[in-house]
Amino acid sequence: MKRVFLCILFFFTQRFCPAFGQSEVSFFILSGQPNADLLARAYFMPVAKSINSNLNRGWLFGGEALTPGRVEVGVTLTTAFVPPDQKSFDVTAIGLEATTQLAAGYGSQTPTALGAHTLGPQLNVTTTLPGSGEEAVIATYPMPEGVGVPLIPLPSLQLNLGLMKGTELRTRLLPSIKFRSDGTNYATAMWGIGVTHRLHQSFVRYLPFSVTAGLTYARQRVQGNFERVGSWHQVLNGQEVVRTEQQKDPSHYDDQKLQLRAESLILECILSKEVRAFTFFSGLRYSIGRTYVETLGIYPQIAVRPTDEDPYYELYFKDVKNPIKVAIPYYPLALQAGVSCRLSAFTLGLSGTYATYTSLSAALSVSF
Repeated sequence: MKRVFLCILFFFTQRFCPAFGQSEVSFFILSGQPNADLLARAYFMPVAKSINSNLNRGWLFGGEALTPGRVEVGVTLTTAFVPPDQKSFDVTAIGLEATTQLAAGYGSQTPTALGAHTLGPQLNVTTTLPGSGEEAVIATYPMPEGVGVPLIPLPSLQLNLGLMKGTELRTRLLPSIKFRSDGTNYATAMWGIGVTHRLHQSFVRYLPFSVTAGLTYARQRVQGNFERVGSWHQVLNGQEVVRTEQQKDPSHYDDQKLQLRAESLILECILSKEVRAFTFFSGLRYSIGRTYVETLGIYPQIAVRPTDEDPYYELYFKDVKNPIKVAIPYYPLALQAGVSCRLSAFTLGLSGTYATYTSLSAALSVSF
């Protein structure tokens, strides 16, 4: 069980987390707000919804409730699949202000974070020059590539405790893990807590199947350091960008991070029927989820100011702190179905969920 958990975690960290180290993502900041927020929202939309989908899945697998004082410990794996139309987006269709434009010669489609492993089109950042009133390009950057894998697996440890009258306390944990890969530091952690109750013991005892309801709250955080982007060096008409002595110090732009914080409140109800060692179940789940995409740290942004000498303007770096913070909501109503099999003290459960982001869940547990 430990080896399975570590292999899944390795897949998650090696295939998904490297997207956090891409300096191209931090280039959104060159476009200023609200363009940077619009680009970050569109690029990370499938990541945000996939993480929330994983938080919602795999909490219930039907069957008899644990008796008071009994404990069940296991490993749960949930994987959300990104719909085909969420693997890319049109940069000209997300409401960008005119100061950020698609560069000539490029198509408007670009990968999302879980899209193709290829760079997107070039974007030009423009401004009106003081004095002449001329519209000029002051920065050009490529849209970042995706990781090339349209799914995010979430392994976690789960512990269930039997309480009184068909009630269980359920907890789930992905311990805080920090690691380093390709010169970038990463960290991720998740926890959740919930309660389930077998309703048929209370007021629907004459039904030929069991009815179980659950209420759960879960959170996850994923964080990665950017490659340092303080060395951006743009030239307009042969003019260098003015930097202060502090901005010339590489350490001034240390601790630049991208962070995703997801939280979800889940309400679900399933109907289950036991047939020998198997329990078949199906039901509904509704969740209220939100994921925050944030850039932490200090970043240089190119700006223009007037001067008294020809060409009567200069480019300079304007430092901005924590420039991007967008909230991506996700409120799916999902259908779920699955089967669990109990062999002595061990239980294996498999389930699928049909929603905008379809997912599969598997759990292996042992009870004491």
